[in-house]
Amino acid sequence: MRKAGEGMTGQERFVPESGIVVIDKPRGPSSHQVTAWVGDILGRRVGHAGTLDPQVSGVLIVMFGGAVRLAPVLLSHNKEYVCLMRLHGDASREAVEQVAKEFVGRIYQRPPRKSAVKRNLRIRKIQEIEILDMDGRLVLFRVRCDAGTYIRTLCVHLGYAIGTCAHMEELRRIRSGSFDETVAVTLHELADAAGAAREGNPEPLQGMILPQRPPSPISRRSSSATPPSTPSATVRCLPGWGSSGRRAGLQKARRSRS
Repeated sequence: MRKAGEGMTGQERFVPESGIVVIDKPRGPSSHQVTAWVGDILGRRVGHAGTLDPQVSGVLIVMFGGAVRLAPVLLSHNKEYVCLMRLHGDASREAVEQVAKEFVGRIYQRPPRKSAVKRNLRIRKIQEIEILDMDGRLVLFRVRCDAGTYIRTLCVHLGYAIGTCAHMEELRRIRSGSFDETVAVTLHELADAAGAAREGNPEPLQGMILPQRPPSPISRRSSSATPPSTPSATVRCLPGWGSSGRRAGLQKARRSRS
């Protein structure tokens, strides 16, 4: 990758030496690949905090410059997900909700076999599980948990406890620490903003780059660190459930770009 400051393009003159970009990672590419694309767009050396599996979408924190030193702190932050789980048998919503309550608190987990880390038994804390909707054997739920919690494993254990067995069908991360999806931008939006900066309009790009030490919490949804618990605020987070318009905080930057 090109060294910072080497052959600077138009938009690179408007990119600070250090900062954070919250990316709305799509399903398909790895977190490493998405981070590399961000580095190419910004012309900076980059790193990311909190790896997402290729088929998982959502909040991916990308740091560049001196902000990369924040990685250990950002990696330890609590996470929040919306998950679509498929039961292997029939169960009532009441039974599912009752079992979900029993998983709130400290739980034991062993990483999945496909995980890159050692499969040692570990303890993780689940702060909250909310059942958002059920359609037959499909269960949509929101979970707040410690960093390093395996939601795929959680689904398997939930299925065992319900008595039907289950697996994770789809997953989206909607929050990592104080960063939520209201400040996340897509790769296309970042690339468009970089193009606008090269043409002399740096405002959209500058609006997407957060300072190295941002105020907490980082959210354009509200000034509270407590995320919404209503289904209407979270069901739409899964791809295909109507994701357009959720980043209202970026509208000003987009209008100035157009």
